[in-house]
Amino acid sequence: MAERVREKRNLPHPKKRGMAFFRFYFFNILIGLVIVVATVVLLSVTIFQITKVSVKGNAVLSDDEISALVITGKYPKNGLYEWFINTVHPKTDIPFVDTYTMSFKKPSNIVINVHEVNMIGYIPMVDGTYAYFDGDGKVVEISERLVAGYLPVSGITCDGAKVGKTLPINKRCLNVLLQVTKSLKKYDVSADAVAFQDDREVAVQSGPLVLNFGTFRYLDEKIMRLQYILPTINGQAGILHLENWTPESTDIVFEASE
Repeated sequence: MAERVREKRNLPHPKKRGMAFFRFYFFNILIGLVIVVATVVLLSVTIFQITKVSVKGNAVLSDDEISALVITGKYPKNGLYEWFINTVHPKTDIPFVDTYTMSFKKPSNIVINVHEVNMIGYIPMVDGTYAYFDGDGKVVEISERLVAGYLPVSGITCDGAKVGKTLPINKRCLNVLLQVTKSLKKYDVSADAVAFQDDREVAVQSGPLVLNFGTFRYLDEKIMRLQYILPTINGQAGILHLENWTPESTDIVFEASE
């Protein structure tokens, strides 16, 4: 009887087969990454070369100033690089700027959207700089630059102001300053300047009018009455005397300028 011979197949070891699959996928992934990196580099040095920078939302600093302070990387003409750097590590020391974002209008056109700090006025400091503050009396910027369009406050000594801290001024005057600015806004009365005298009296310049409130007593009541009085003297210049107003003595005198 013929003896059957069983054929033995040389099957690969499971461990070796796994290594083969790993090498295959590893090299394919590596090649894919190399292609992606090469493509990004090629695009960044060709179509993403910056030819124009647009700035939006800025009122204090000029477009050129914003652009020079934001685009400061090793490759200032490389749009992709600048976008990446400013997205991952945005600058936090740009004057009068709270936050900003960077985007592309076109591959070669960078757009910087600026959100400036929220400030309502400023107080000169003894060192010649200006402490800009918000509606809560917090210092949001200290600068040598005098920015027009914000409320100047005089008659108060201010020294040692720090960004993020409350204005370092007489506490009573600080409370009055915030009270006046909020009440004037509430009753839609414009204010061009606030002046204190001897930490006891306050007046507001409103267009051609000086609103003399006198002492800090009954401020809300005095400001509330402006909505009825100002329309009767619209367009005139002079001093509106509210310093003697009390609930018992309600006379308010307008002294027109000659």
